[in-house]
Amino acid sequence: MSHNLLIVERRLRGWSQARVAEVLGVSTKTVTRWERGTAGPYPYYRGQLAALFGKTAQQLGLFKDTDKMSVQTEELESMPLANFFSAATPISLQADPSIPQVLNNSTRLLGRQDLSKKIKERLFATEHRTFTAVHGLPGIGKTMLVAALATDEQVRAHFPDGILWAELGRYPNVLNEFVRWGQLLGVVPNQAEAIKKRAFWEQALRAAIGSRRLLLILDDARTVEAVQAFQIGGPRCSYLLTTRQSQIARTFDRLGAITVPELEEADRLVLLARYVPRLVERDPQGAQALVQATGGLPLAITLMGKYLASSTLATHP
Repeated sequence: MSHNLLIVERRLRGWSQARVAEVLGVSTKTVTRWERGTAGPYPYYRGQLAALFGKTAQQLGLFKDTDKMSVQTEELESMPLANFFSAATPISLQADPSIPQVLNNSTRLLGRQDLSKKIKERLFATEHRTFTAVHGLPGIGKTMLVAALATDEQVRAHFPDGILWAELGRYPNVLNEFVRWGQLLGVVPNQAEAIKKRAFWEQALRAAIGSRRLLLILDDARTVEAVQAFQIGGPRCSYLLTTRQSQIARTFDRLGAITVPELEEADRLVLLARYVPRLVERDPQGAQALVQATGGLPLAITLMGKYLASSTLATHP
């Protein structure tokens, strides 16, 4: 495999490894491994690299079976620019790798059982398109709440075609998320131009989703425009939105946004005890004062609990 050809084609266009990685929806480290020859791209990414550089996989030194790859490249190049096709069986969306890891089932919804039940009732009320917004202060636990719901067996059963996750934040990379969603749905762009244009991905995702029943989770929305950009689901899709801004929540949730409150005092102590149980047991008054100072924010309690439990403090009283 002539890996240097990838470097040559990239530098001829004045592109950085980071740009290639962003376009293909992979990490910069992955592109580096491809160029160094320490790892080879999977067949899907061979096709994307060929389309991106306007070369065949053979010309890029990416494939030894030239006859097979030539057929694949001809099929890609013969399709209309505005169309996409599903070239492979979609990956199970139940395992969307962007869904944050949560604690075990017995503790991950500490103090949030009623909220979880309410959100599920909203989601299960109909098989048609719904929009549920979860609103609350930064660090209140919105992300962990919806992440736990994303792994809930009842939620997955209600959305048998899968769950997609997008972290919006202050500067959402819509194109990057569309490319990643497209990979999960088995979407392959036909030409290099399509890889770099959001409009093509939007069209392709709408077609790929079609009548599937999916749950689309949009985490940490900061603007109305960002949320609107991800409204590409079909009539049987539902949206679950988290935001710290009540105006955004009201804009999209006609039934009224669900507000996540501060943790109750008893739950605060339970959370702190996960990290420093002996401290809470030996000094309950000090522990109580500590959790009260956090304002009931789970993130603040978690950070302090981890700090107190860190090895650097193990030798201190």
